[in-house]
Amino acid sequence: MANKTPQCPRCDGTMIRGLIVDNTYGATLQQTWIAGVPTKGWLGDKMPKGLKVKVATWRCDACGYLESYATGIGKK
Repeated sequence: MANKTPQCPRCDGTMIRGLIVDNTYGATLQQTWIAGVPTKGWLGDKMPKGLKVKVATWRCDACGYLESYATGIGKK
């Protein structure tokens, strides 16, 4: 996926690589996929300790369709 520019599966337009950001207190982070499901905690959801992988998102230049991929090697 990293070396090839995909075509849009909806309209066959050109896809442009980007990312969706997660904003937090004082920081902007790249969206991350985490294996597992969150559990309820006293102050909100607790994230699992599973595999973590950064997410790249492709956007169609013609129709705006977004498609995301977990990229690279994850960390535990």
